[in-house]
Amino acid sequence: MLIVKQCKLLDHFIIMVLLIISTICYAQEQPKLENNLNHFDINKFNELKKQHYNDFRGTNEFTIQKDKDTTIRYMEDTEYTVITTIKNVYMINRVYYKPTGILKSEDESFNNLTVNTAKYYDEQGHLTEEYKYTSPDWVDRLTKVAKEKLNIDLWSPNKVMMSRVNNKGKDTLTILHNHGIDLNFRDSSSIKHSALLDFDTLKIIEQDN
Repeated sequence: MLIVKQCKLLDHFIIMVLLIISTICYAQEQPKLENNLNHFDINKFNELKKQHYNDFRGTNEFTIQKDKDTTIRYMEDTEYTVITTIKNVYMINRVYYKPTGILKSEDESFNNLTVNTAKYYDEQGHLTEEYKYTSPDWVDRLTKVAKEKLNIDLWSPNKVMMSRVNNKGKDTLTILHNHGIDLNFRDSSSIKHSALLDFDTLKIIEQDN
């Protein structure tokens, strides 16, 4: 019995040591990941520019298809701009100082509505301003509400028009839709349905059927 207990203690000790080692390795790796995110890879960009010379020439921009859902648009002017678009509804916009490649600003939007936290940096890469628009889980929560309560897939393009509105002092979200049918944004009369939600809790305040 004593041997069994000693073996269990040894196993527990080994597991604890492995957990500590993995935690240290993860912590050491994080600055590298963050540094890469906050700095524009100019060498990689120049290589891509050569590959897409015919696209880049005359427009100062080109777009690559990362996978079936994601495109990355590169633009070069007085700054470097990288716009990542997911399923044509979610956009991550990053602007970098030129020629250093240090991150200048980053913001995100979902169906043309600014989400998460927009951040701005000085030329040394220090955070100078940030504006919180939504909580990190807001898009996931909204996606669920739209699917379950409104029968809308927010990750399909051209299905909704969303706007943040101050309604009688209350922060609200207006969603215009046609129950999953594409909207004709040029013809406002074609939009048949709407819903009004509390912007933070995403509780439906009113809707028409």
